[in-house]
Amino acid sequence: MPDSLDVEVVDRLAGALGAPLTIGPQLSGSDRWIVVRATAGARALVIKHSRTRRFDWAAGTPEPNVTRFASERAALEFFAADPELAPLVPNLVLAHEATGTIVMDDLGVHPTLADVLLGANRPLAEAQLRDLATLLGTVARRSSVRLGDFRSERTFPAHLALLQVRANVARLDAPPAVAAELVALCTELEAPGAWGTVGPADACPDNVLMTPTGLRLLDFEGATVYHALFDAATLTLPFPSCWCHDALPAALRAELLDCYCDAYGRDDVADELARVSIAWSAWVLTRHLGTMRESDFVFRPELVSGRQRVRAAVQTIAAVAAGATQDWAARLDAELGAAWGESTDRRPLYPPFSGLSE
Repeated sequence: MPDSLDVEVVDRLAGALGAPLTIGPQLSGSDRWIVVRATAGARALVIKHSRTRRFDWAAGTPEPNVTRFASERAALEFFAADPELAPLVPNLVLAHEATGTIVMDDLGVHPTLADVLLGANRPLAEAQLRDLATLLGTVARRSSVRLGDFRSERTFPAHLALLQVRANVARLDAPPAVAAELVALCTELEAPGAWGTVGPADACPDNVLMTPTGLRLLDFEGATVYHALFDAATLTLPFPSCWCHDALPAALRAELLDCYCDAYGRDDVADELARVSIAWSAWVLTRHLGTMRESDFVFRPELVSGRQRVRAAVQTIAAVAAGATQDWAARLDAELGAAWGESTDRRPLYPPFSGLSE
């Protein structure tokens, strides 16, 4: 995989931008994109370039890179057309199909929500989480009335969690009735109906920038039209797709859901949120259950371990599912608890909330 921008790519972008392009430092955090700061004249930019020498938009290859490029471009174009949402995301300057490159205005160097959640400032963490809940609810409300404007060519056909659970349900080694229930649930959620939104698809704290004028969302590689409560569930589970996946106190999770619903403009969410939470949790299991059966993994000492993460997902399914899926999850949790020990019974809380109860 390439680890820097080719001179040819830089020259082609400069030509498209109509200004000399100076490449600055590379930003970390992406194994799919080369991300660098740059300037075009006096304009500060961030450039995201596909980490592949073989990017062919016309042929649609390689498909994962083309899909992520298309999704990010479509989302940023979609938000740019809404005066309330446009300031909440980076401004799209250029989407260069020939090279698989997204060019955005640079929002500057700021801490992320992940920085706060791994710190010690509880009031700040609570305030920023409430702001994120309001932001995601606002995105859902504003997006819901413009879904037909989303440019869906070559974007993901549904939320990534649903696509991956459907594709990988066999990894759970669950009884056929359970696998059938999970696949049926994914099929139902893939048609969100009145719950449709366009958003980041995961809202990982690491992609929530804390600027002096408020939170900004980054990274729309998974964007598509999907069920809005996937974003609400990232607050209540919380953050199932993020590497910084600790727990939040129950009272705070309820407050965040209230903030989300107030901004979204609807409060009839309980049943749908339960269904989406099952799907998110099943996604966690398809990714991590098999690996964690072999050995545990801790990304950072203050964070949840892999086995704690898996058991939290199983416990969520056992708590909100019904029928064969609920029975299977309860049995699986008992099995894993006996094998992995009581240290995996509960996740730790994020550091600002240590000492409280989940």
